[in-house]
Amino acid sequence: MRSGIPIWRFSLVTKVVLINSLGLGGGERIASTVASSTNCELWVLEKNRMLFEHSGSKVRYLSPLPNNFPNFLHRLCAILIFPFYVFYYKVEAIQSHLLVSNLINSFYSKFLPYKSQIVQHGSFRLLSRRKVFYLVQKLYPLSDSLVCISDDMLKDAKEYLTHSNVIKVNNPHDLSTYTELSFSREYIDQINSYGDYIVVIGRLIPIKRVNDVIHALSKIKDKNLKLVILGEGGSRGELESLVTELDLENRVFFLGSISNPHPIIKEAKALVLASESEGFPNCLIESLQHETPVVTTDCISGPSEIVGMSLTETELIKYNDIGVMFHVGDIDSLIDILDRVTEVSFSKEKMKLTAKKFDLKNIISKYKFI
Repeated sequence: MRSGIPIWRFSLVTKVVLINSLGLGGGERIASTVASSTNCELWVLEKNRMLFEHSGSKVRYLSPLPNNFPNFLHRLCAILIFPFYVFYYKVEAIQSHLLVSNLINSFYSKFLPYKSQIVQHGSFRLLSRRKVFYLVQKLYPLSDSLVCISDDMLKDAKEYLTHSNVIKVNNPHDLSTYTELSFSREYIDQINSYGDYIVVIGRLIPIKRVNDVIHALSKIKDKNLKLVILGEGGSRGELESLVTELDLENRVFFLGSISNPHPIIKEAKALVLASESEGFPNCLIESLQHETPVVTTDCISGPSEIVGMSLTETELIKYNDIGVMFHVGDIDSLIDILDRVTEVSFSKEKMKLTAKKFDLKNIISKYKFI
């Protein structure tokens, strides 16, 4: 063996998808979907957050540290090792997802001979309130292209950044896999025990306003309707205390982060999104694929683009064939919606057609990069 060539070398890599971790967030899943569908290697910064299995292409963890080391150490090692991997495997192009990976990709693309594309999943308006936004404004324009996942995000990118190549590509969804996963019987006993329920999916943090859904549930007429909450986050303790305070222990169920939410979404009476800000809420498309109507706020950004409607200042509630929309923080309107949602007739056909617009087969070529 030639001196200096590590024994772990497998093959040259031309295109890579870079992600922070294999956590259960929407950005992580989209990155995994893109890598699998394009047969790109998936490079991961952290080893200690492997919450779902990526399949379809090779995964390479950049940090050599043991799994139990803190995230910031994994990221630091990955940042230092990253350029050596790029040179060693003669990488020609890298697409990254989420803030940390995007900053790394943008920075190194200035100095290393590869093309970079960064995919932004969060709101630029919210990001502009954080100190790290200074780095975003300096480093993002160094990338060869910036992908925004919604119309609102595209508009904000052009306002906040000086990037010369900004495009919009909605998140791609592997709808056939969603359908296949929905037939799993892993949670069937739990589902059957709930009776009628609505579902909330996402990180349990203040911006998701899950407390609004809990408050609304406590005031609706149908005391048999349950709420299933999928996700973890810093607000879980507060939300559990709120459930106890409102005497809803027998109607609200915290299932944490689960790798396959599809059977639960499929059997729900509705999926509720109460957020005050989103990027492009994947859960709405997952819900529509399973013919489950969506109840969503008119928050920035994504919901209006997905469900095909928006609210004026004077409109409190708006219905269409696939769901219902209300203003952020309007609990009274949410109560009214939940009182009626099991009785309203929605179009399963139009739900499927709406989801199909975001199918992987219709989206992946729009990146024009990988």
